[in-house]
Amino acid sequence: MADQDVLEELVMEVERFVRLGWRWRAKAENAPLNGAEIRALVIVYRHSPISASALAEKMGVGRPATSSVLKRLKDLRYVGQENDPADHRRHLLTVTLEGQMMVDQVRATRRAIWEQHLKALSESDQQQMLKLLQKVSNSAGAEPSKISPAGSRRQGPSC
Repeated sequence: MADQDVLEELVMEVERFVRLGWRWRAKAENAPLNGAEIRALVIVYRHSPISASALAEKMGVGRPATSSVLKRLKDLRYVGQENDPADHRRHLLTVTLEGQMMVDQVRATRRAIWEQHLKALSESDQQQMLKLLQKVSNSAGAEPSKISPAGSRRQGPSC
């Protein structure tokens, strides 16, 4: 198989794998949250207290994109806010007890589903997969504008 064919197959398999990650959310019983809301809740849980701007950054979206997600999480009483002791003009997001229970439910559901998906791999294969995914994730830090479609780095504009 030529390098381009391997790359295309790899891209298709990674994209299929990522889609599997979204499907578990649809299987969660009584999960009142969509994917963005689950992601935001888990980020707030892991990094609490966190500002809305920092949440948006961790989600890889602009601040306005998080406002409807945060409103819904607050309406459901999964997320609360408190004044930032360092700057009383800012608010910090925290997870409520209800939010912690939802995170526990989400994690349990996700874990059960992924255990099913990954049982085809030995523990050694899973460790190898983790190392390879981390290597790819770490290399993904290159700015897309600096990479040409062929994957080679672009040189600055020629004058």
